[in-house]
Amino acid sequence: MIKFSEEEGFIKAHGFKHIEGQDKNIKLPKVAVGVFSRHLFDDVIEKYSALEVGYFSCANMERNIYIIKYKDIEIVFFMAGVSGPWIAGDIEELYSAGVQKVIIFGNCGVLDSKIEDCSIIIPTKGFRDEGTSYHYVSPSETIEINPDYKEDFIKILNEYNFDYTEGYTWTIDAFYRETKDKIKYSIVLGAERFVKTKYDKLFFRYGGEFGFSYGKQEAKADDESYLGKSIGEAFGYRVAGVTGFDYFVSKALFISIEIRPIAYDYTVYNIRPQVGLKLLSSDTHGFDFLSNPMLKIGFRF
Repeated sequence: MIKFSEEEGFIKAHGFKHIEGQDKNIKLPKVAVGVFSRHLFDDVIEKYSALEVGYFSCANMERNIYIIKYKDIEIVFFMAGVSGPWIAGDIEELYSAGVQKVIIFGNCGVLDSKIEDCSIIIPTKGFRDEGTSYHYVSPSETIEINPDYKEDFIKILNEYNFDYTEGYTWTIDAFYRETKDKIKYSIVLGAERFVKTKYDKLFFRYGGEFGFSYGKQEAKADDESYLGKSIGEAFGYRVAGVTGFDYFVSKALFISIEIRPIAYDYTVYNIRPQVGLKLLSSDTHGFDFLSNPMLKIGFRF
């Protein structure tokens, strides 16, 4: 479900505009689907004999809005705007017109060379390197993806034998500013105690870990009138309990499952603007319970 603050902004969303000659009493269905791909958009419009009902209107362009029917279910279909501010505006407009759920099929690049082109990516967590989301959700370095429909989506992909990859996403409004300067460094230290069970090959273990992470981002300009570079930094600290079981298939090979019953995160964000401007700083706290379940295969030397 779409959730926005009840407080109205200075600029109000108008919903959508009806095309001339169309019945102005037509109401949009409760579910909307948006895509980034022009080819996919055209294919769907043709395959499902889409009905054009209106358009989004802004200062420099208009984008049509359609209603399609899939298995007797009416769905709003539209070409989604690319970037956080644009798609947020689309969703606000749809929300004001009565839409309650929005599904976006986006596009992205990958930093993992093992992922093939045109693969399906299911986000599990997002790095918030943009500004739009901070107007809707409290500040944090990352955000967990809503898991409510994830399993349903995976079930559909498996049903049709589609391969997919789960992983983190990196969202940024400045596409050409995804640089090596934005590398994040992290260190995790910990200690665990192993307890032998009544089964010779099975060991129970428990312990704790402490982690530290650091991220840095620099903005520069060559203009002589520019006051210098601005720097954004994030310092993260994490303390967690760890427990699990190890099963030794052989003396060298073992299979392990583990989970963190409780974890605490503390993150500090600093933005150091250009010379003469005040340091901006904020921090966040968070507790996780039964987090980061893992299945591992390991070797002992």
